[in-house]
Amino acid sequence: MAHVEAGLRSFDRTMPEEINRLVTDAIAGLLLTPSEDANDNLRREGIPDEKVRLVGNIMIDALIENVERARQRELLPSLGLKDKPFAYVTLHRPSNVDDADNLAAIVGELNRLSQQLPIVFPMHPRTKKMLSQFGIPIEEGPGHEVFWSRSGIMIRFA
Repeated sequence: MAHVEAGLRSFDRTMPEEINRLVTDAIAGLLLTPSEDANDNLRREGIPDEKVRLVGNIMIDALIENVERARQRELLPSLGLKDKPFAYVTLHRPSNVDDADNLAAIVGELNRLSQQLPIVFPMHPRTKKMLSQFGIPIEEGPGHEVFWSRSGIMIRFA
């Protein structure tokens, strides 16, 4: 078994992804790493160098491969953001969205930031659920346009 993106660590063992990374690295026969710091993490964990191969960052490779396709999409023009600065937000990590105070603080900061530049926020189903559960509104109205997309809700703070 090979693990792509081996050796990446958040050092937060409360995150299921972190446990999955540790376990996968422990049982994989070939560890394909994106960076020297990932190699260092594996060495600290006692993984022998002969199981590790530095192959580069596949996320950056995928970005470079697809950046021109992304530029051709009609989303930004449809939101009135072609050639304009904006912030793009993703938000779904349990530590951010499963705690009412954390989520309310993040939404408050997004509201504040939206006074300076537009924010595009394709909302993850988990985030949508927690906003509803905690009664934290993101409402349509002055400064907030709500769009629906195939992947769910998209908010443009304007």
